[in-house]
Amino acid sequence: MNDKHIKSIIATLSKEVPREGGRINVEQHIAGPNVTTISANKVGFLRFGIDMLDAAFDPGGIRHRATGLPQDVAYLCSVDANINFDWFERRNPDYMRVSRWFRKWRVPIAAFLLIVIPLAAVGLVTVAHWLSRF
Repeated sequence: MNDKHIKSIIATLSKEVPREGGRINVEQHIAGPNVTTISANKVGFLRFGIDMLDAAFDPGGIRHRATGLPQDVAYLCSVDANINFDWFERRNPDYMRVSRWFRKWRVPIAAFLLIVIPLAAVGLVTVAHWLSRF
């Protein structure tokens, strides 16, 4: 598919799915930032998906809702949502990619640290115990 065709599909979906009545709620749970729930009604999920598809074609790069974000989803957020969408950013995939160096060496580095840290702790305790004898 080409961009022109995808944009026409997005425009058609945007016309077919109403902006009114859609609600989405994003909650972060007490367990921490790794536990997040997104709940929405049918229109909310559809409108959110359409807005995210539209964000892929945002030529402006980074925009904040207060300064004219084209993908303003504030109309979808429920009143009791504890997470709101204030920022959208389209990035170059190379920017988000983890460096090859890190991917290659992360396991050996982790193994090294798992060995060195306990040994260093034992060494420090031993030296402290030895020094306390004097």
